[in-house]
Amino acid sequence: MNKTNIFGFMAGLVLAFSAVGCGQNPSSQHVQHVEVGEFLQRIQDSTVVVVDVRSLGEHAAGCIPETDLNIDVMGADFKTRVGQLIPEHSVVAVYCRSGNRSKRAAKILSEMGYEVLDLDHGYKAWVEYNKQ
Repeated sequence: MNKTNIFGFMAGLVLAFSAVGCGQNPSSQHVQHVEVGEFLQRIQDSTVVVVDVRSLGEHAAGCIPETDLNIDVMGADFKTRVGQLIPEHSVVAVYCRSGNRSKRAAKILSEMGYEVLDLDHGYKAWVEYNKQ
């Protein structure tokens, strides 16, 4: 291989990897991770569906007052229940205890076509915010 061919080959590889590496996951475009203040403001919109993705026990111990649904993201029927209970093209605001499970839920919901607001640091952050 001469220098011209090597350069062309290398340039092709760079372009190919750039296209793959820089491509955003389409589902991530539908998720916004927001702090408590913005979450509170956004859920005042009555068209936003607020979902607690924790277990029933955690939900019963305390939840955000505007919560519309409790659907455990760890449940085998999470996607089925979402599809049955939340209209297509809805904006869905999700939270869990600390923000880990809600990120999982946000990814799933986004892949299902929903616009998602994910409460950073979860219900714990909500409680702290409301102590002020």
